[in-house]
Amino acid sequence: MSKTQGFIFCMTHAEADFFSALLCGAGQWSRAATNREGLKHAMAARPPRTRLVSFCSDLIIPRSVIETLHGECFNFHSGPPERPGFRPSAFALAQRASQFGVTFHRLIPQIDAGAIYNTRRFLLPSDAGEERLDLLTYQHLIELAKDVAPLLADFDHLFQPNGETWVGPWTTRSDYQALRSIGQKDGNGVFLIEE
Repeated sequence: MSKTQGFIFCMTHAEADFFSALLCGAGQWSRAATNREGLKHAMAARPPRTRLVSFCSDLIIPRSVIETLHGECFNFHSGPPERPGFRPSAFALAQRASQFGVTFHRLIPQIDAGAIYNTRRFLLPSDAGEERLDLLTYQHLIELAKDVAPLLADFDHLFQPNGETWVGPWTTRSDYQALRSIGQKDGNGVFLIEE
């Protein structure tokens, strides 16, 4: 396998091992970046054709990285397109949503705003708490990663938007902290938002 292309994985080291097994051939370059310093080192060592893949990461990818990689940056978002932003599961539960999902999209400088290429949706169990929903979400993210892996591994593949767009309010870390501080908990430990 050529050393002229490779991947930067913005995720935990265990997740990077999983993605490396999915996407990289023998001898193909890849690096895990769990923080900004790791991303800086990976960017300095990258081969000419590099794709960045973010998975369940709070690491914000700087505009300069996205531009340097010519937009070859992708994210597995732990929520559906109608729930962009931080900790979408908590807000889905608080608003008593009946379904949830996960999204594979292109990274652009604005968070959760890039072209959407693939989504998976699922019904929420009526008794789901945040921990259970996070586990279900993670399982669906893994399945979505397996679905798109052959295309993501093909550096000549040009992803096409699936027609979905980001909608709904973008939630932030501050929104999440406010939800946790003012919300009422139900019997499953879910913070509820009064309508």
